Amino acid sequence: MRTNLVPRVRQLLRDHTDGLTMPEIMSMTSASDKGLRTALKNMPDTYIDRWVKSGKNGAYFPVWAVVIPPDDCPKPKTSLSRPAYGAPSLSRPYHQLSSIA
Repeated sequence: MRTNLVPRVRQLLRDHTDGLTMPEIMSMTSASDKGLRTALKNMPDTYIDRWVKSGKNGAYFPVWAVVIPPDDCPKPKTSLSRPAYGAPSLSRPYHQLSSIA
């Protein structure tokens, strides 16, 4: 039975804010190397944070992390303030604005 790794990998990376290597993720999810590579490639919110050197053969492993998107900016409660004295008005046509400067 095939399961979607993306939600599990995303949650693991959110729980481990310092990031995880592929062998660490594979041991926690019991996913295959190919399946994990595909899942990471299909996740637009993952990135390689840094590289760590393996003690066994000196190879470098990427440490994967996930971006946690911020909340949306709140909508202003009041209307925009009037432009400063001498600033071009937004109600004028563009060709009149260029003659001010």
